[in-house]
Amino acid sequence: MSATPFLDIFDPAFRFEGPDVSRAQEQSWYADSPIGPIALRNREVSELLRDPRFRLGGEGYMELHSIEGGPLYEWWMHTLMSLEGTTHARQRGLLAKAFTPRLVENLRPFTRATAHRLAAEIDSDTSHDFIARFADPLPALVMCELVGVPAEDYDQFHDWSGDIGLAFATGGLDGDVLATVERAIKEMVTYIDDLIDRRRRDPGDDLISLMIDSSSEGGRLSTTELHDLALLLVWAGQDTTSRQFGRALAAFGDHSDQWSLLRSQPDLLSRAVNEILRFTPQARMIQRYAMREVSYGGLDFGPDSVIFCCITAANRDPRAFDHALTMDIQRKPSSRQLVFGGGIHHCLGHALAQMELEEGLAALSQRFGPPTVTGPIVWRPDLAMIHGPDALPLAFAG
Repeated sequence: MSATPFLDIFDPAFRFEGPDVSRAQEQSWYADSPIGPIALRNREVSELLRDPRFRLGGEGYMELHSIEGGPLYEWWMHTLMSLEGTTHARQRGLLAKAFTPRLVENLRPFTRATAHRLAAEIDSDTSHDFIARFADPLPALVMCELVGVPAEDYDQFHDWSGDIGLAFATGGLDGDVLATVERAIKEMVTYIDDLIDRRRRDPGDDLISLMIDSSSEGGRLSTTELHDLALLLVWAGQDTTSRQFGRALAAFGDHSDQWSLLRSQPDLLSRAVNEILRFTPQARMIQRYAMREVSYGGLDFGPDSVIFCCITAANRDPRAFDHALTMDIQRKPSSRQLVFGGGIHHCLGHALAQMELEEGLAALSQRFGPPTVTGPIVWRPDLAMIHGPDALPLAFAG
């Protein structure tokens, strides 16, 4: 029997898209690593994400950075990323009642108009930072519209969200970064609490108003639950989509034929988005913790022991996808792509992210020819929870 492959994910040369991962995936469904086993194959990753014997265990991120208290800890430990059981089910159910597909579709006209406006402000053949000009502002503006933030508060709201995102953008959380994150959390919580008070007095058709009105046999969301959920949505809904936009344009920069195909056949838009999410996902690894003694695939887990599910490898598994290492926007959409996770922790915002990507890529591809990367890309560390470029210099052909 062959030895279990080992991936040194702390090696500066390591890349999740690299040949070492492909070789390990061919040899075994998982690899050992300095932080524990990493599941690599699509079938096993999918099963582990849905296995009720495992939990997400968001508190592990705080433990990894030795954070035991403070605003970041208090918020994160009470989000859907860390809650389990009946508390998680109750909050998720109430949020789902408000955050509906219809609500997302009602945002499409605003998203489309905003995407076209931002695209119109970009000059073709002129190098610019795509993240600053398009990838950051589009999801931020959509999120403000979603939760009912007035236009005059957008810049401040966007700055807070960016600062909170620093907690998940780097391989470490030094004192200065942590102080910035925690200051942003405290200030945004104060703002959201005031927004909640205003919406209680004067409800609208925004998500905050709908969350306030959402109820079930388990009651309603408390003010603390409302601001914890709103903070989670604002951070995740902006940072993940922004990084995914950056990864998309970097990929199209390497595959100009795919951009030209999308431009000539706009009916491929939905497939193009699904292929981007499969081929170059912003999610790298999602952890799962055993809730008790568990055996899976020949591995034995003690209570609270961890396995990491590699989304990048699973989405490029040749057992699940033909020509898995090829970007092909004509590929039929498949539920096997796992960027949104799975099971009870499947991302509630997946429809919003897909809609934003569709409208953003439509606005850009209708106006411009293929993008060209014009300088060094500033990538987040490979082990960042949300991975993608923080700066992407590119120019579009006219």
